[in-house]
Amino acid sequence: MEKSKFIKGVDFDGDGLILEFIKMEVFRPTDPQYGVTNSYGAGGVVTKENYFVKNGKLQEGESFKYFFKDEEKEREFDNNSVRFFFAYEKTKLQPGDKVTIKRNKKSNTDVDWTITRV
Repeated sequence: MEKSKFIKGVDFDGDGLILEFIKMEVFRPTDPQYGVTNSYGAGGVVTKENYFVKNGKLQEGESFKYFFKDEEKEREFDNNSVRFFFAYEKTKLQPGDKVTIKRNKKSNTDVDWTITRV
């Protein structure tokens, strides 16, 4: 069975994946549920600001797309997790960097990401 060009979060569980970083870009998913949004209450009042919107990294409805290459093909990972973004920023990835990416999912709201150069 051919590997999908899309990487899912679960693919990073356990030993993680070894990948070559290509680039990261901002995009607007066709399905708005996958983009970042603030939380709104009655009368359209913001009750919880999204970190990325608040800090000018994304506009509502946008997300990040990370491009990697494995031993076979170029692959994409769409993700708007603050913790993944912090791991990405901390590692200061440059095109061509080889990394191991691991996910430790403790619960749906508590997920740790580790990005380490190989």
